[in-house]
Amino acid sequence: MADSRRSSEAPSTRFQIGQYRPEPWKTHDAGASPAAFIQTSAVPRTGEPAAAVSRKAAFDQACSAFKEMADVRFSGVMQRGAATVRLQSDRSAGDEAEAFVELENKAIIGVPETVTAIMEQIQTYVDQYGLHQVELPDYYIGLKGYARAEQQRYSDITHAMFHEIYGFKALACWKKYPDSYAAQIIGTSIWIHHNGRHERMPFQFASTQEVDKIIRALTRQKEDAIVNLYNTTLEIDLYTGERVTLTVKPDVKHDVITFRRFLIGRVTVDDLAHEARRTIPPEAALLLKGISKTHCNLIIVGPPGTGKSTTLKALLAERADHYTGAIIEKHYELAAGRDFPEKKLIERITHEGTFHHAMDQVLRFDVDYAIIGEVRRVEAEGAMLACERLLKGFGSTYHTWKPETVPSQFARLLCGLNPGARFAEEEKRVAENIDILIVQTQDTSRTRKRIKSIMELRYNRHNGEISTHDWARWDERTDTWSYRADISERLFREMREIQPEWAAATAELLRRLENAAPIRPDEGVVVYNPAEVNPLVRIERSLDKLASRSV
Repeated sequence: MADSRRSSEAPSTRFQIGQYRPEPWKTHDAGASPAAFIQTSAVPRTGEPAAAVSRKAAFDQACSAFKEMADVRFSGVMQRGAATVRLQSDRSAGDEAEAFVELENKAIIGVPETVTAIMEQIQTYVDQYGLHQVELPDYYIGLKGYARAEQQRYSDITHAMFHEIYGFKALACWKKYPDSYAAQIIGTSIWIHHNGRHERMPFQFASTQEVDKIIRALTRQKEDAIVNLYNTTLEIDLYTGERVTLTVKPDVKHDVITFRRFLIGRVTVDDLAHEARRTIPPEAALLLKGISKTHCNLIIVGPPGTGKSTTLKALLAERADHYTGAIIEKHYELAAGRDFPEKKLIERITHEGTFHHAMDQVLRFDVDYAIIGEVRRVEAEGAMLACERLLKGFGSTYHTWKPETVPSQFARLLCGLNPGARFAEEEKRVAENIDILIVQTQDTSRTRKRIKSIMELRYNRHNGEISTHDWARWDERTDTWSYRADISERLFREMREIQPEWAAATAELLRRLENAAPIRPDEGVVVYNPAEVNPLVRIERSLDKLASRSV
């Protein structure tokens, strides 16, 4: 009875952030306080000039003192937990360590509640020991203006200390570039994509050990993740939406950590035509809408960073809500369900090793069309299956700047995936399945994204020719658009089967645009494999001529 009574009265020692409050602790000297430690650490030692202690050193001392206090506080919790464990055999002191590590892990990936709770403790510490005058490194100045609303009430030094102790240290300055989609750590240097190019920051990490610590912290975010000599790459999604890709030695000379933001929110075709973007001219907005609403199978091509995913999402916005769409991605990038809640969408996250299983599931979901975020390798077969087995309306993106070579590039991927497949047959398969290629580019400053051309991809079953036929094209020299009303009979028939009104409107629009600004007669058509260069075709034509002469 006594044992059970003692057990029930024993206080719970589970670590909680609320327990984490500043209080005097014993460390270097008995009875020494955090304030005393900060004051003696942040000012020059006797006999040393004041310039000998930089503002970074003073800030580092403040962070070290707070971290030491946190460690000692946690140590006290652990000691009390150990005493309780001796009384409660079913409790484990390891739970306390796990709770503390989990707390730090959540802070690193940016879980708002955890970040706010820790900042509250840092702010209390800063107020109690008068640390507001500690000078900050340049990369931490002004950070709080970019924080969540509930966190902006904390002081600049509180934000700086949080990022120094629990965050990504100097890389926190990336928060001050909200329009930047990428940042990268190479060795100890920091690069941020800004104004269309990567810029090296005038500061860097103090040592490779700091970068190693970030790698270890990120690795803990993914269950069963291992980064070592044999597993040199890893991808992690942060709570705040960024994706982090780790690549470590020996695959690279210096460890590389790449951060990417996905800045695509809700976007429509009209947004692409807006003066602020000018991705397409206003008169061409109806053309893109018609392509989407009539469910043309399309691929958006172009180099990395040219806005392909944004255009794909804008085209998805134009689809009728009652159709069921499957969105297949390796990572949650398009966020279609979040931004288009009115649409009936099934979002499937997969990876390279299980992509074929994902496609099998999609085919059983009773969906009308499929969108694949990006075709890299294994997605090529899924793209063809989506075109062949579902209602029309497939869409994806692909990295290339030569649109006429898409069938041959896909054919090589498909032959690599399917031993025994014939290149010519796979090339024909791609050319017959894909209707539209949209080519994207960007200006020389790499800040403005443009649609360079909209073209129909055709396969001629009589002579085997694969060709592209421009409907719209942009002239970079004159910054003007020209058009051609050249929809093939086959494609127009298929468009009309889906949406007859939009098919007719699209054809009429192209006729009007061509009258106003026609594509030159000698431009706009590219034949990838002219029949004249095929020896068999030349022999056949020679035989036909001989036969006609004999008659």
